[in-house]
Amino acid sequence: MIRRILLSIFFGMGMPFIGFTAGAGAISLKNLDFMEDIAIHDRLLQTLEAQYFKWRICSKLLPQVDKELRRWYQMIGSTGFDQLSSKAQKTEILVLMSEIRSSKRAPPDCNIKPQIVSVRKAMKLPFIKHSQIMQFVHAIAPACFVAKSRGSFHEKESNACFAADGLILNDSHTYGIDLSTSPLKLSLALLQRLLLTEVGGSLELFTEFSKIFPNQGPKQFFTLLATVSTSGNSGLTGWLQGVEDHLIIQDLNNENISIPQVYERTKALQKAKISYHKLRDIADQFHVKLTIFGIEITDWNRHNMMAAYLGCREAGSQKDVVNRVYKIGIGYESRDFFSHLFLENVSLKDSAQNFKEDTARYAESSKIGYQACH
Repeated sequence: MIRRILLSIFFGMGMPFIGFTAGAGAISLKNLDFMEDIAIHDRLLQTLEAQYFKWRICSKLLPQVDKELRRWYQMIGSTGFDQLSSKAQKTEILVLMSEIRSSKRAPPDCNIKPQIVSVRKAMKLPFIKHSQIMQFVHAIAPACFVAKSRGSFHEKESNACFAADGLILNDSHTYGIDLSTSPLKLSLALLQRLLLTEVGGSLELFTEFSKIFPNQGPKQFFTLLATVSTSGNSGLTGWLQGVEDHLIIQDLNNENISIPQVYERTKALQKAKISYHKLRDIADQFHVKLTIFGIEITDWNRHNMMAAYLGCREAGSQKDVVNRVYKIGIGYESRDFFSHLFLENVSLKDSAQNFKEDTARYAESSKIGYQACH
């Protein structure tokens, strides 16, 4: 008799779907939701603080803006968010979002651009003599965030940096992908299909993607996988990552999206990412081989997915594209290497091994992405 994963879980042979192991320890969906809101609240406070300093320059010209500044100053300095009930937390997040959106509407005399911007800090880049690679580096716009919360992984991120997430957002617009619905649709459908897979079997992700999105191809596939396959959502990591940050800033700037919708759209993307994270957990536990175009990706992580996405979308010869992506991998992993070694007390041997393994992922996966799309 073929043993399906769903039956194994139902009869107690596997982990329950609600109340699962995520990262370093067990965490319930309720606690994950709680940690997500802490990360969202933290990022919103940073965003309001950035707006506060823009307005403060104007207060010397227009004393009437002092009322807003005093209110924002009190909000920025508030504490105890993690002690609130879930309902109260959501209410405070919605209030913060409303205040941030209102900060777009500065008096004309202030000469403040009516736009909310991300608090990400562009990564300082060395001069690169090769112009094509330099153009590529600027296109992927590597940037870092301030990560204050430890999240459910119980580790404060010491290298909270991302690249190419802006490309994902732009490509999503080009392909007509709604980041608040399509990633979740994909993750839940793949998870449902996995639960019907036999223990020890295999699951071809692109085949299933084609059933869910019959009019889409490899480029859309890799764009969505790059969206959901980062290292868990902010409930796990403690900080809003690249695509999440882009979505919430984009929606706060869009007056046609209500504040409650901004929150729900952000949470939907969070759910998509945790559903994919759960997909990987279950596949590992029940020894299901995950494949893309017949190539096993069971050991792939977010480095692989981003490299495959970039290999797919970039123009040029295979050799040139793989070389560009590989060099980006070396740049990122160099930062990661020093972060492991000096900030996380990882041994030199283990840090070097991690560097070697992860840089290899960029070359291997970008080649797969290139061959699938060109």
